[in-house]
Amino acid sequence: MAELPNTRQIRFRQPVWESGIIIGWYYWGFEGGQYQHPINQHTSDEFTGLFDVNGKEIYEGDIVEWSVFPDDGSTIRIRDVVKYSLGCFITRNRREIMGFKAPHHGVEIIGNIHENHELIENDRIDNNNGQY
Repeated sequence: MAELPNTRQIRFRQPVWESGIIIGWYYWGFEGGQYQHPINQHTSDEFTGLFDVNGKEIYEGDIVEWSVFPDDGSTIRIRDVVKYSLGCFITRNRREIMGFKAPHHGVEIIGNIHENHELIENDRIDNNNGQY
């Protein structure tokens, strides 16, 4: 069967922990026609099929930043977490559809919820009922 054009790879990542710190990432999914099994499916982040301004793959759970430019000429820097909801990848607080943001809108990965939760800790409590 021929591969469909412009289809994204179905791939996941999950942190590999040792003594309370992440020592690496385990990637799994459908690679080379083979299905790879997860270590723990509940801690897996799905690949969005998108890349940030530096060419890094954007996964669910990544903390991203980008700029918006209101009509008053100012620049506002937005920081948010990527999540999967209702069939698309969005940022959790502002409900922005990621496909319209990366990479041509300057979306940059600055961390992830597993290693850098302090980057969004205040946001998490105030805007999302304590859930990522």
